Amino acid sequence: DLSWHIPEVLEILRRHNAAFCLFELAGFSSAWELTADFTYIRLHGPQGPYQGSYNTRELKGWARRIADWSQKLKAIYVYFDNDQAAFAPRNALKLKQLLAGTVFAKQVEALSAA
Repeated sequence: DLSWHIPEVLEILRRHNAAFCLFELAGFSSAWELTADFTYIRLHGPQGPYQGSYNTRELKGWARRIADWSQKLKAIYVYFDNDQAAFAPRNALKLKQLLAGTVFAKQVEALSAA
């Protein structure tokens, strides 16, 4: 819903430390606005709504962004919803693997222990 993608909404979210939900759905992405000390990312599939598997290049791009954002954010939550053919858990594990060697490694390790 593009009515959320306006400066007034982003300012209200910032004022209340509420995260603007970043998403990618079938090649369309929301603006990458960080409005809180944490963020929430929903990856719905690259080839159609809730379809397809993210390739390594795409996941490396997300890993770079997440590693960069981890320098200034307290938490980053990523949710994969490309559940066709069980792509979501495979993509989540691959992203976790890509992040394991970054400055974000402590947080990734904490997720493994949970």
